[in-house]
Amino acid sequence: MAVPGGDPVDEHRADLATLATELSVRGYGVQLATDPARGPFLRVRNPQADIMTERIYLRDEFFIWPWDEPVARRDEAFAAADQIARVLRVLTPGSGDD
Repeated sequence: MAVPGGDPVDEHRADLATLATELSVRGYGVQLATDPARGPFLRVRNPQADIMTERIYLRDEFFIWPWDEPVARRDEAFAAADQIARVLRVLTPGSGDD
């Protein structure tokens, strides 16, 4: 969560680390990294399908997809993790999710 007068990069890393914890307990691989042009981001990987990966950034008060669409508010890491998990899930035939 943003702290007045705090270092924005450190705040982004802390919020992304909170999201990483939420995704880890759901079984996703996570890695905090930095893009020189966009700053810190979270690399998320579905261990059941290595091709299912995504980067999550922070902008203003939102976790965002790389295409700048909001995932969830930055103070809603649980909801963000649920949304990311829905996008990166593996669909199996007959699961009713297709």
